[in-house]
Order: sequence, then C-alpha cells, then structure tokens
Amino acid sequence: NCIIHALRSRCDAILVGSNTVLSDDPLLTTRYVPSSRPLLRMVLDRSLRLPLACQLVRTAGQSPLWVFANKTTLSAQRKKVQALQSAGVHLEALKQVQSPLPQLLNWLWSRKATHLLVEPGPTLAQVFLSQGYADRVWIFDSPMEIDQPDAPQAAKVNYPQIAEVNLDGDVLREYLNPASEVYFAAVPSADFVLARGPAS
Repeated sequence: NCIIHALRSRCDAILVGSNTVLSDDPLLTTRYVPSSRPLLRMVLDRSLRLPLACQLVRTAGQSPLWVFANKTTLSAQRKKVQALQSAGVHLEALKQVQSPLPQLLNWLWSRKATHLLVEPGPTLAQVFLSQGYADRVWIFDSPMEIDQPDAPQAAKVNYPQIAEVNLDGDVLREYLNPASEVYFAAVPSADFVLARGPAS
C-alpha cells in the first residue's frame, strides 16, 4: 500500500511484535516513495522467537534492525544471540517489568526519535491502546472478507473518530487520543491530510 509506505517515509522508527514477524515475515522498509530520514526497524520480541531466516534478519546488514528481548531470555539463548549478532542484528535487553513500553519509548527518545509508527497485530495493538501510548490510530476497513475462522480480530479503539476517506473501495479511518500530550484539536492529522490528497 503506497499510503503506508509514504507514512513510513515520514517516521523515525517502525515497530512490530514477534507475532507479526512470524505470521507475515515483513521487511519494514520504505518502497515506492523516497524516504526523508533513516528508518529504525524495531521488533518487540521478549522471548526471542525471531527466525534466523526471516527477511528482517537477512537484511539486517543493509538496513539496521533492533530487537528488544527480556534480559533473562538473552542470557538463556546465547547461541541464538550470537547468530543474530553475526547477521548484524542489534539486541536490546528489556528489564523484567510488566510493560516494556516505557523502556522502549525512552530508548527511542534517547536517539532523538519522536515519530514512531507501530504496525501491530491484535496483541501489540491492545498493549499500546490499553496503556494509553497510542497518540493516533489508523484503521483500514476493506470490503473483502477473510474466510478463516481463526483470523485475528482488530483491537477495539475507544478514541473518537476524527476523519474518514474512501481509497478505491477501502475505507481509512483516523482516531485521535484526546488524552495524548500531542493532542491539540479534533481535526485530521497532517499525515492523514497528505494521505487523503487534495481531491478528497
């Protein structure tokens, strides 16, 4: 989707969870549009389930990749840690706390990264939403049905819907978190306006 790649190009970092890597094998790079800044690729993988053969690991030498895993997991899986490091993966140890998000976000802040794009599965999405760390949410609603009884359900968003646009049959909706420190008005974000285009 060109819109998602355009959004990635305006972000400092992109984050997925280990379930997304295992199910989708993403690359997490910017394609189709020029990128205005280097994109930090990040995986929250507390149990270090990242396959050595996945695209992220195979391209770690060309586009940097940071993996966040529990400190105890890194100590227990020395061989895998060495294999990942040999492939060029950067590993960051997470403290044994209930939520890793404050440590992860502080790590980003220390690197002057202020615009994080999270492309989550249901589990990671719920973590960000329930703990109030999502400033805004984009949801693509497609008329295509997934004929799989075990297909994951989208996380429930309790933020007010601010904007909506039809994109060739798919509907993109934007929700803003009124409790966010960066919230200033119930108007579409700049990224949404750019995605919508002048004709919408």
